[in-house]
Amino acid sequence: MIKYEAHFITSVLLPYLSANPIGNALWEAKHTKGKDFLPFSAVEDHQVRWLHNARISAISYKISDDARGQKPSDGFSLEKSNAYIIIKYPDFFCFIDILDYEKEERTSTRRSLTSKRAREIACKIIL
Repeated sequence: MIKYEAHFITSVLLPYLSANPIGNALWEAKHTKGKDFLPFSAVEDHQVRWLHNARISAISYKISDDARGQKPSDGFSLEKSNAYIIIKYPDFFCFIDILDYEKEERTSTRRSLTSKRAREIACKIIL
């Protein structure tokens, strides 16, 4: 089975972020697997909640001691940080602020976020 998100994160996103730092941020990456849309249900409620809280207030998290490989530290705390849903569409990937994503999910008549609409609400688009 191809791990689309893992491959995107390690081969594209992390090199991009190393060359183009975005400051303190919490992010969740999603891959449309070749489709022109991402179902809103692909971003789970707990992920939205963590991103939302990092953006408007604060979060702290303990990284499991069972984490494979060398973990960077025991944990982290973020306060009023950037928080993004990063979506890989077939022709581009984009950063959408969590507050804009939540608003889109609440107000959209669709059950998914199309690439066209993502381009309209994204704060950063990478071709």
